[in-house]
Amino acid sequence: MGRSCRVSKLGLEKAKEAFKLKGWTQEYLAGAAGCSRQTVGNFLLGRSVEIRLFQTICTELSLDWDKIAEFESESEEPSVTDKDKVIQEPSGTTQVLTDKKSYAFAIAGTVSPEDIAKLKAIAALLKDVAQDTSIKIIDIERGSIKLILEGSKEGLERLENLFKSGQLQDVLGVSVEDVEFITLPNSNLDRQRLEFTIAGDVPESEIAILKAALTETSDNAVERSQSQKLPSGGNPLRINLVFTNLTTGNLGGTFRILKNLIRVNLRRTDLRGTNLRRADLSFTNLSHANLSHANLSHANLSGADLRGADLSHAYLSHANLNHAYLSHVYLRRAYLSFTNLSHADLSHADLSHAYLKRANFRGANFRGADLSLANFRGADLSLANFRGADLSGADLSFADLSGADLSFADLSHASLGDANLSGADLSGANLSGANLSGVNLKGANLGRADLTRTKLTAANLNRANLSPVILLSADLRRADLSDAKLSGAELSLANFSNADLSDANLNRVHLSDANLDGANLRDADLSYADLSSANLSNADLSGTNLRAANLDGANLRDADLSGAYLSNAILDSTVVANAYFGGGKGLTEDMKRELEWRGAIFDDRPPVFNPK
Repeated sequence: MGRSCRVSKLGLEKAKEAFKLKGWTQEYLAGAAGCSRQTVGNFLLGRSVEIRLFQTICTELSLDWDKIAEFESESEEPSVTDKDKVIQEPSGTTQVLTDKKSYAFAIAGTVSPEDIAKLKAIAALLKDVAQDTSIKIIDIERGSIKLILEGSKEGLERLENLFKSGQLQDVLGVSVEDVEFITLPNSNLDRQRLEFTIAGDVPESEIAILKAALTETSDNAVERSQSQKLPSGGNPLRINLVFTNLTTGNLGGTFRILKNLIRVNLRRTDLRGTNLRRADLSFTNLSHANLSHANLSHANLSGADLRGADLSHAYLSHANLNHAYLSHVYLRRAYLSFTNLSHADLSHADLSHAYLKRANFRGANFRGADLSLANFRGADLSLANFRGADLSGADLSFADLSGADLSFADLSHASLGDANLSGADLSGANLSGANLSGVNLKGANLGRADLTRTKLTAANLNRANLSPVILLSADLRRADLSDAKLSGAELSLANFSNADLSDANLNRVHLSDANLDGANLRDADLSYADLSSANLSNADLSGTNLRAANLDGANLRDADLSGAYLSNAILDSTVVANAYFGGGKGLTEDMKRELEWRGAIFDDRPPVFNPK
């Protein structure tokens, strides 16, 4: 298997903490690192893992591999010099390479014009491996495929030594057949050249195309390069791959290194399982492309057209999708944590079961999208448009939804604990059975929303508009509803114990059988409200407007109704023991005597109890 190492005892805690902070599953980490789930499991358990996979996993977890590695034996640990030579390939594999000259190298397989991008990626990777940015292809010959490289002596010698030591056997999945220094006629002696040979049988006509597309000018090769032209329409910067089948192709390194596939047409292309990690696909046309199970982590897809594309199960962690077009896109079970989708168009997209933890969706358009059971925990969804979207069962806890449009959205049974919904529009939304405990809904619009059996404990609804709203059997214990608008709301059987409803507009609300024990209703408007059989014991109703309110069968024991306005209030069968009515208005003298007889307190006069 080659050299292996394990996480040290001291490093294991760091590794587990890094994994926990990422919020990933072992399957996702395995996919990102290009290894099996078992390998990830062994890594996290401190068991031996092949060194190249160990390094890749550490890279994904943002860990310095050499600081937590523990080698099988002292003789296996690489020297400081060797550590510096480890290069991470885009495909997830690791190669150790060396310095500068010119040499030929061969890759197994037939190379056609479509491989231009692949060969350029190889050349770019060799620069990284040789630690020499001056290395370039100056010629291509037949006999397998011989790439004549030019560069510094140190860089090219590094490549040669790695090949001879057996460490450089393939590049981006292409087998290296031979590497040797050569001397070209009339060459500049200050420049070193290396022949890098990769196996394959390419027609002479295609060699000319490859030369024109890949070779760069040298001091003694200007004339040759100028005479080589691509045929009409062969510009690799504007490759048209419409309907091209690239199923399971590994193009991650190609796109990452070329950086010239911006605005390329990949419409309807089959890219299933493709590795596009760190690819620059900004403004690329990927409409209706199949990218299911593709790795697009850290990719730049800003402004890309992904309308109707299939990205189910795709890995898009840390990708940039700013201003991307994603309407009708299929992102079911996709992984988009920490992804930038600000202002993206995701209207009518399918993101059901997607993992979107801490992603940036600021100002994004989710109108009519399917987001059921999606995980938006801690995501930035401020100013986003969710009008009519399906968010049933979604996890939106700790998410920022301030100023978002959630009108007529389905949020039934969604988890919104500790989310920020200040100023959000939830009018007509279905929030039945949802968890909104600790949520900030200050100034939010909940008009005509369905909050049946919703949990709103300790929620901030200050100045919120809940008129009219259905809060049947809702849990609003300790909630802040001060100055809120609730006129005409259905609040029957709701729990408002110890809630703050001061200055709230509760005109004509239905609060029958509601629990308002210890609630603050100071200066609230409860005129014409139905409070029959409600529990208002220990409630603060001072200065409250209870004009024509129905308090039949309500419990006002120990409540404070000082200064309350009770004109035409229905107090039949109301429990008023120790309730304080001092300074109350709108009560006739007969009514006061009746209430005193039932245990109510007026001013400083002791209560008069019924002898029965």
